[in-house]
Amino acid sequence: MLDQLREGDIVTVWKPRSTRNLLEIVETINQVGARFQSISEPWADTTTHAGKMIMTIFAGIADLNVI
Repeated sequence: MLDQLREGDIVTVWKPRSTRNLLEIVETINQVGARFQSISEPWADTTTHAGKMIMTIFAGIADLNVI
């Protein structure tokens, strides 16, 4: 899917393998001018600075396996 992205596309579903994988995927999505936005989680939205920060923090917490 990532190699088929075009500018303006919106990725709504992705299950990363790790925090690093999530951040790499989001970076790849952003580089082509697409964006990641969750349908059910409004905080997971790479179109805003706050959304990018929250995604990074939550990904790090999830990687600790304490949730």
